[in-house]
Amino acid sequence: MKVNISRAAELFFPNPSLEAVFVEATANSIDAGATRIDITIKIEEFSKVDTLSVRISDNGTGFTEENFFKFSSLLESKKDDHKGIGRLVFMSYFKDVKVTSNFENYQRKFTYNDDFDETSDLTETESAGPSTTLHFTGYRKDKVKSYDYLKPSSLKKTLMFHFFPLFYERMLKQEELTIGIHLEVDKPNADYGFDTHTSTIDVSKISKLNDHVFSEPTFDMFAEFTLHYSIKEVIPGEEDSLIVALNVDGRTQPIKLLTQQNVPKGYNIIFLLYSDLFTGRVTDNRSELNFNDAELSIIKKMFKNQITEIIRRELPEIEEKNKVISQKLNDK
Repeated sequence: MKVNISRAAELFFPNPSLEAVFVEATANSIDAGATRIDITIKIEEFSKVDTLSVRISDNGTGFTEENFFKFSSLLESKKDDHKGIGRLVFMSYFKDVKVTSNFENYQRKFTYNDDFDETSDLTETESAGPSTTLHFTGYRKDKVKSYDYLKPSSLKKTLMFHFFPLFYERMLKQEELTIGIHLEVDKPNADYGFDTHTSTIDVSKISKLNDHVFSEPTFDMFAEFTLHYSIKEVIPGEEDSLIVALNVDGRTQPIKLLTQQNVPKGYNIIFLLYSDLFTGRVTDNRSELNFNDAELSIIKKMFKNQITEIIRRELPEIEEKNKVISQKLNDK
């Protein structure tokens, strides 16, 4: 059955961000078992979006018959934690994605666009190891809303936030994964730090987190929850960072329980809550958690209680600050 890809993209991703293209492509590479991913962004200058192109390469298993079938079939996924629609977001921003993939002794080529007919060109080739390259061209929008959507330093933060649970698991298992993010600009803009440069993610460099295991009978009598957390002072020259989220299917799903304004400056803070009960509990486009109001209320309450206790213990200055504020309110 022929699917109107652009229309499907509008239905599943009505208001996507350009960052979603990099997130979904990275997710596909990781699913393919890649240990090396390279993202190369090329543009003449920020305002000339018609010159924007993106090339994403990896050393994953490639588009085998099984993988190509899954890619060609919308919503085709055998796992609860895979939605099978992420690639649609590509069409929200680019007209064409040219794919070249090597696997075993074959090379598969096809173009993913509005006219994609679920066919490809398959030829025999000398094996040089599996690899896949996606070349994005034909930017659909009239502008890029933010420099951060194309800057390697900003995209590094985006990918670290979205995939931190997965990166952390790779680090614990001592599995390799390196992501290089490159920007090539013909006419840079120094005022916005928009120039040719590279940022790199190496999961082996991630520090080990503290673990706190607890239960919550009001949510599920037999459920076990693990809170991974870290509170560390930033290295001089680094910016503060804050992650407060659920670990759902190897990605972070943020929950607004704590803001950067609520904690002292100069800290990198991570609170990541994990449970098997969270598997698959997001909407198809991963934009929202898929819990009813009662469940979400319990999750937020128990998560907040655990965070409060840890912060009280690790950052006593916050407790003192709250006492001062409380005293001022009482005095008024």
